[in-house]
Amino acid sequence: MFRVSSGACLRRTDQLAEDTNLQQRQWQQFSIEEHKPAAETSSSLGCSIRQMVMNQMDSIDSDPAAEQDSGNLRKRHREQRIAGTVQKLQEMKQRMVEAEKKQNQWLYWRTILLGMGAGAALIAGLTFTFWTFLSH
Repeated sequence: MFRVSSGACLRRTDQLAEDTNLQQRQWQQFSIEEHKPAAETSSSLGCSIRQMVMNQMDSIDSDPAAEQDSGNLRKRHREQRIAGTVQKLQEMKQRMVEAEKKQNQWLYWRTILLGMGAGAALIAGLTFTFWTFLSH
């Protein structure tokens, strides 16, 4: 069993605050490094990605309107997901309709082919019987 003291809780919250401050300093260092000219295209790509992430984090932290924008962004993503799901559902229904059409076509031709096969078997049987009796 563990005991939790208020002092331990306060120390942990201080550690967490220090960790966030350290992360913010690291992001600032990344942003400073991004402003330096890059020699390679891959490093410049990495810098541009870091810069975009940093700009997004800054805008979210400082701008309350960004929270509303992120809410709108979530709504838009949700609507896009729903639209995509509806589109996939329509495609599935279309495939089912096509499969049903093919099945109905097969059922139509199956009866004809079975009739023709039965007729051919009857004719073959009668021909065999006729030739057997004529040869004796």
